[in-house]
Amino acid sequence: MVKIAERQQEPVGLTSAEAAAQQRKGLGNQITENGQTNLGKIIRRNLFTWLNFFQFGIGVLVALTGSYINLLYLVVVSFNIISGIVQEWRAQRVTNQLAILAGNQVLTRRDGQTIKLNPAELVLNDVIELTAGDQISADAIVISGQLFANEALLTGEVDSITKENGAQLLSGSFVVSGKAYARINRIGKDNFAMQLTLQARTSQRQTSPILKSMQTFNHIASVIMLPLGAALFAQSYLLRGTAVHQIILNTATALLGILPIGVQLLLGVSFIAGALWLSLNHVLVHDGYALAALSRTDVLCLDKTGTITEGKLTVADVHEIKQPAFGESLNQVLQNFITATDDNNTTFQALENYFGGRNDWPVSRKIPFSSDQKWSAVSFDKLGTIITGAPEKFANAATPDITQSILAAQQDGKRLICVGQLPADAATIDPGDAEILAVIAFNDKIRTNVQDVLDYCAEQKIAVKVISGDNPVTIANVGAQAGIKDSDRLVDMASLSDDDITANVAANNTIFGRVTPNQKLKLIRTLQSENHTVTMVGDGVNDVLALRSADCGFAMNSGSPAARQAAQLVLLNNDFGNLPALINEGRRVINIITSVSSLFFVKVIYSFLLALVCLGLNVPFPFLPIEITLIDLLIEGYPTFFLQFSNDKRPVKKQPLGYAFSQALPFAIAITIGVGALLAMSGALGLPTMQIRTIAFYIVIWNSLFSLITICRPYNLLKTILAVVSVIVVFIATYLFQHLIGLTVSSITANFVLIGHTLVISLLLYLVSYAGVRLVNLLRDKRSKNRAEQH
Repeated sequence: MVKIAERQQEPVGLTSAEAAAQQRKGLGNQITENGQTNLGKIIRRNLFTWLNFFQFGIGVLVALTGSYINLLYLVVVSFNIISGIVQEWRAQRVTNQLAILAGNQVLTRRDGQTIKLNPAELVLNDVIELTAGDQISADAIVISGQLFANEALLTGEVDSITKENGAQLLSGSFVVSGKAYARINRIGKDNFAMQLTLQARTSQRQTSPILKSMQTFNHIASVIMLPLGAALFAQSYLLRGTAVHQIILNTATALLGILPIGVQLLLGVSFIAGALWLSLNHVLVHDGYALAALSRTDVLCLDKTGTITEGKLTVADVHEIKQPAFGESLNQVLQNFITATDDNNTTFQALENYFGGRNDWPVSRKIPFSSDQKWSAVSFDKLGTIITGAPEKFANAATPDITQSILAAQQDGKRLICVGQLPADAATIDPGDAEILAVIAFNDKIRTNVQDVLDYCAEQKIAVKVISGDNPVTIANVGAQAGIKDSDRLVDMASLSDDDITANVAANNTIFGRVTPNQKLKLIRTLQSENHTVTMVGDGVNDVLALRSADCGFAMNSGSPAARQAAQLVLLNNDFGNLPALINEGRRVINIITSVSSLFFVKVIYSFLLALVCLGLNVPFPFLPIEITLIDLLIEGYPTFFLQFSNDKRPVKKQPLGYAFSQALPFAIAITIGVGALLAMSGALGLPTMQIRTIAFYIVIWNSLFSLITICRPYNLLKTILAVVSVIVVFIATYLFQHLIGLTVSSITANFVLIGHTLVISLLLYLVSYAGVRLVNLLRDKRSKNRAEQH
């Protein structure tokens, strides 16, 4: 039992000389952080790559030929580099700013005096003075006095914790009430809050599959460019004696076509557009690539307080059982209790909002609430003692009717307290000896639209898991009230070690209670190890590690600053109901990238295959950079802009770019067969070289248009108009700018004839290629199935 604290004697603390000696020994509270990525490192990492070396190296060689119009591709390359730098720097800057401690000045005892110091000026063994409202800036041991600390942001425990002589105080927690002196026992990086901060800063999210695929394509392109370019150059110069400037232009066209420049541009533009949409819908975006992970979410992890519920208790029902032995009514007794008590947790705030307060009787004794004893009491002089607390503490005093009422309320997911009384002459204060006056039920209001979110998750087969520091039974009741499926599958994580957190535990439970920050991190990583894409929604410091490690981290704007900095996305209006719209936006962006990137991959594949064909036939690459730029602009460029407005919310492919590559294959093979055959038979056909190049270019145009028409499915008015206009515009532009791009079409009539003939040829080539690719895929799938059956 806790009596009213007597006047505390102020400790002397360290002297200035002792504090200076501690600083010289390196025992100060300063944090020296190494390894943080600065802007210079990010620029160098994005700029000095083998891929950029080849891209700009080709540009230098093309410039030496004087054909400056063929350098337009460098605009796209530069945009890709700048976009990558900006995206990475924005994310890194938020990471560098991540902090749990606010940095407020601390009352410190030095030379027998109380002075204010910045947290960085504290040293080991300093004595600090703590009162209500203070944030604890360094881990410390209480040496005198008593206070009540709220560690909810650190551990998830919602009730205040009594801290008396010898108790450990954790940095980052807050003093709710009371006053105490404490001696600092951990400083700098050894502090609890700083360990969380540094661990969060160094925690790395898994790279999105779409970015991994892009890195793989870039690596492959970098590897093959040098030997392929050298072979093309050597063959042209040594075997055909072609002029150097022409060799450079032909080789540059082949190599630049192999580079997935357009796909990189598409990724940058799509994610920027997605981030803009999120911003307009009250979401602060720290990392635009979060949309990629959000689109693939199949596990949604939530914290109860502040996410499912608003974290604001309200009195739902007061079940009066007996009139108090003193005072006019239960209301008067509780009003005096509320005014007298030092408690300030959410339960007592709800009581105060419901009953109000008054001060009629002198107080002789107070026992504050603590999470250990789970009750509090106020003794009124010569009248008696009022006790409030958890129902289980009143078990000895509860009648069968009272017990039945308590069980019924608990099954409804309500939080309960009992109000009891003891006579003034009671020898001890024990809830078990009290006479129960009332049972009060509380509601923790479920956030608006939570049911809509849960319905969406069920429809989309997204598993929902609640990971909280609260009691698992309480969470399960709230979960059932909110409509969470399988909320009866719960586990008390306080009974598990890290080694006990297995894939089965993570997969087979829905409610995880009394979870520490490191256990949240372990749960997230365990789910990820089973190939799940995890989105975490949290608001407290205890969620920081999980938010940093999840594939996509959401924080509420009302949450702690550290949580907002650790998350990739922040819900500025705290509206959890927006989550389905945000996931759909992520899917829309990734589905656009998946469909449109297949258009860009057509050029990548046929450029590589045609380069090999040219080596085999000992002929020059048939196109110039400006010709490919025209296709980039009129077939890949402006249509892509309009396709950004499509609204495909279907679940995304597991490997979006891999799928896009496979979709591009039939069109690229058709181009390779058609152009390769044309080059092989050019002598037999007896056609001028310029006409051969023109026919080859038209075959490329038609198959690129086929790809565009394919990705426009399902058609609507906008896509239909886009497809028709693209066909018309590209051939008009080709005819008008034929001399600029090095083609020859004698007349408009001849142009129409050529368009018709190449249409038929291209269509036949595509059908043959599609059938061939389809047959190969069927044979591969059959072989895989046979192997699986054998195993």
